[in-house]
Amino acid sequence: MMSAFVAPLRVLVIEDDAVIATLIRDVLTNHGYHVDITADDRPLDASREYLPDVIMVDLTMPNMGGQDVVKGLHAQPETSDIPIILMSAATDLPAQAEALDLRHYLEKPFGLDVLLSVVEASYESRSRRTPHL
Repeated sequence: MMSAFVAPLRVLVIEDDAVIATLIRDVLTNHGYHVDITADDRPLDASREYLPDVIMVDLTMPNMGGQDVVKGLHAQPETSDIPIILMSAATDLPAQAEALDLRHYLEKPFGLDVLLSVVEASYESRSRRTPHL
């Protein structure tokens, strides 16, 4: 009996804090995800290179802020339909996510179970998402 190989879901983490990025990578990797990390120096290039299933974006980064990253991801044909999770400790994160037309966000600090459920929900919403044209 042959079993079909199913590739792990690929997540791109755009985060300037190496500790947080590594924590996310370790947790998701331990749950079967493939995780790539990039800082804010080349997030749009990395998104085209990796073509992930889900992209996690930190809102506050020194070079290219999360809002600009999200707008750039929406503008690129290759990434316009990839679900994005906005991450921040900002108290107005839900409003900022809504302003960027994002359904999913992750408030820092976050629990590991919340991280996993938000990533899963974000991926599951991919088929129901309308691409940004």
